[in-house]
Amino acid sequence: MANLLEGLFAGRAGVQSHGAALSIISDNIANTNTTGYKASRADFIDILAGNIGGQNGSNIAGTGSYVPSSTTIYKQGTQEKTGRELDAAIDGNGFFILKDENGVTYYSRAGNLSIGNDGYVRSQTGLYVQGYAMNGAGGIGPLSINTVSSYSSPTSKVTISGNLSAGQLATKDMSDPTALSYTTWEDLTNNASLSTFVDVYDSLGAVHTLTILFFKQEDSSGNISWISNAYIDGSEIKGKTAGTPVLMGSNYDNPLTFDENGARPASNPPSDDDLVVNMSNPDSKISASKLEWANGATNSEVKMCFEPMTQYDNASYINSITQNGFRSGNVESISIAEDGTLVALLNNGQKVGIGTIALAVFANQEGLVRAGDSRFVETYESGQAVIGVPGTGKYGRLVSQCLELSTTDLADEFVKLIVIQRGFQGCSRIIGKMDELLGEIIGMVN
Repeated sequence: MANLLEGLFAGRAGVQSHGAALSIISDNIANTNTTGYKASRADFIDILAGNIGGQNGSNIAGTGSYVPSSTTIYKQGTQEKTGRELDAAIDGNGFFILKDENGVTYYSRAGNLSIGNDGYVRSQTGLYVQGYAMNGAGGIGPLSINTVSSYSSPTSKVTISGNLSAGQLATKDMSDPTALSYTTWEDLTNNASLSTFVDVYDSLGAVHTLTILFFKQEDSSGNISWISNAYIDGSEIKGKTAGTPVLMGSNYDNPLTFDENGARPASNPPSDDDLVVNMSNPDSKISASKLEWANGATNSEVKMCFEPMTQYDNASYINSITQNGFRSGNVESISIAEDGTLVALLNNGQKVGIGTIALAVFANQEGLVRAGDSRFVETYESGQAVIGVPGTGKYGRLVSQCLELSTTDLADEFVKLIVIQRGFQGCSRIIGKMDELLGEIIGMVN
């Protein structure tokens, strides 16, 4: 009679354990499309009751099975290209580190990040993403785009490349800027061999347009040189007249020369002093007093280098112009590098580092406990989080504009479902049969 009851209990335990396994399989299937989800499996263990009879171990009877726990299988998920700048998949080991408002730490593989209305980088559920601040002291903390400096940087250097035509006729002698009779823009451009425009930024981030004019000179010995002058409209300079060109700089004392191959000679190589605009200390032939911006910005000093500049027998042209200044800007977009660096693209064209997303690894990641919302919490079994930078050592790299898909394999889960279902049905039948046998015994007593 006792053995029949143990069989009944074994059937009941089997129904419970297979029911738990069905729940785990259902959870896996339900999370097929959950970002960063790691599938789990049911771990069955047998239950021992006692001896049927005899002394050796082969006579020990069991009373079914149970599922004390499930094991999360941490294998790499497929990476899906999303094209969204703030999506990042972890390729390899590691978890994103998240904190809530109370400072509780969580870990996640879900990399669909966002920027909150307070400027902080957050997870899909609104938790603060932790990382290293740019040029920080080494500790981690929440990352924010509010730390981005939107300062301006005044232009200090300009590089111009192009060609000055060897066939160009020489213009009026420009070797003495104080003797110029040109007082209008029309006079200047009509007599220049080539003109171009350069936008430069002052200390306030305001842009000013310099007009650079090239004049071909030929002395009595037939030596050719090129004088370049920088002008700006009088409205930009304090005390000057709008619509009137103001001379800002000239290389009259060191004009450009070229050798027989049309290149700058070793005796007069390209340098940052090819043309200099020095508003605080201008050459006396350029201005008798210092020049000041009308908007109150700090006086500029801009050095220009003509490199590469050639003198070939074709049309004069400007090939490229670069300068190192920029105005202040606001964050326009965010990108994530594979080493976890968050980079802000400003609307002034500059790229500024925000910080570096940190990753955590564990001695036993299977010891982590799920906390919902694609999060895990640290436990004694997992060991303490070891924090580092993506792409270094044992830490995986970040793949930008991608998300890690769920590791649930639907085909595998449905095969398991069939097997577990059969087990569940078998255990149910055991309960039914044991009930029939117990009924027979009771009938014998009656």
